[in-house]
Amino acid sequence: MEAGHTIQYDQYSKGCEKMNCFSCNIGSIIISILFGVIIGILFALGFLPFIVIAVFVALGLSIIALVFLFVAILPRSMTETSNACNCILRRNIGCFLAGIFGTLLSTIAVLSVGVISISIPAIILVAIAAIFFALLINNLIYLFEFLISKSCTSNNM
Repeated sequence: MEAGHTIQYDQYSKGCEKMNCFSCNIGSIIISILFGVIIGILFALGFLPFIVIAVFVALGLSIIALVFLFVAILPRSMTETSNACNCILRRNIGCFLAGIFGTLLSTIAVLSVGVISISIPAIILVAIAAIFFALLINNLIYLFEFLISKSCTSNNM
């Protein structure tokens, strides 16, 4: 029984390496950083008067994403319904958690410091929160795309 399990795992690992299913590539990181820099500059110049609402939305979305991860995604990956789905979740869970916890912690920090556009720490924290929020949105879109697609509902690689 043990030998059959390791053969199946080896086939699973080789198939997973062949798949191009990594959402945290250099393009998404550069886009997230650019988004954060643009939001930081706009906030510093005073063009985002309702930034507190956006910070609360980002905080809420990160909490919803965390709940979604533990309620919907992880139990599905443990049932072994699809090797492709497990591969996608296994390769992207670190980036997804970085986006969730980065957004969660940075938005809490922004709300703790106080959102004043003259304050340099507030500007930096808003930019960092925007970077993690863009990373979170990118990963949510990527995971929803694969959870809905046929590659996650079929049993073949």
